[in-house]
Amino acid sequence: MWAKWKSFVLALVLIVIATVGFAIWEQPDDELDTRVVNRGFTDEKVVALTFDDGPHPVTTALLLDTLKRHGVKATFFVVGEKAQEYPELTRRIAAAGYQVACHTYSHDNLTRMSHHEVENEITYWQNDVDRIIGRQARYLRPPGGDYNRDTIAILRERGYVLSLWSVNPGDWQMPPAPVIVRWVMKKVHPGAIVLMHDDGLTTVRALPKIIESLRKEGYKFVTLEEMDQRYHSGPNVP
Repeated sequence: MWAKWKSFVLALVLIVIATVGFAIWEQPDDELDTRVVNRGFTDEKVVALTFDDGPHPVTTALLLDTLKRHGVKATFFVVGEKAQEYPELTRRIAAAGYQVACHTYSHDNLTRMSHHEVENEITYWQNDVDRIIGRQARYLRPPGGDYNRDTIAILRERGYVLSLWSVNPGDWQMPPAPVIVRWVMKKVHPGAIVLMHDDGLTTVRALPKIIESLRKEGYKFVTLEEMDQRYHSGPNVP
């Protein structure tokens, strides 16, 4: 009987060792040391609303009006080319106290670029957007959430925090506003980072109900940077 238990325990230990070893082997060394935020580690009901792909002259302005009306904080991951096209709107985002973060200069897939091209995406963004808003932005969300070893190494060298999300309602496909609201409320959790986009009217229509529903559930709103600084537990790659 003891021999059987001994064999079982040994087999279990080997499985655990193999699983941990495989996970570490699969994860690039650079990635293990990279600052990443994709949620807050807390039981407190806080949520960060984030908006990608702007600024857009119509929908971004409408989102800003809604956020201001409800007194809600948010984070905008802006595209450098669009910020350059609409500098006043970009300044308005920053001046209103919302966090402005990097969504690259051209919004192309970073994993399909050379090392030099990725460097340029960040440099061009900094030269334009940091100048427009008058301060440095050090949170970056790669388009599509796609990144690789080279991306991680560059972000670490340039001092950026790799910024992802934990709730994705798929609003980029522009489903009806009630669908966006329902998906956010179904997936939200303490410390959630919600991915949305500021170039669709369905998101504009959904935002007031999202805010009202979250407040009814007891949630408070923070920027992604506040979420990271208050509730981050260290390197975390999803």
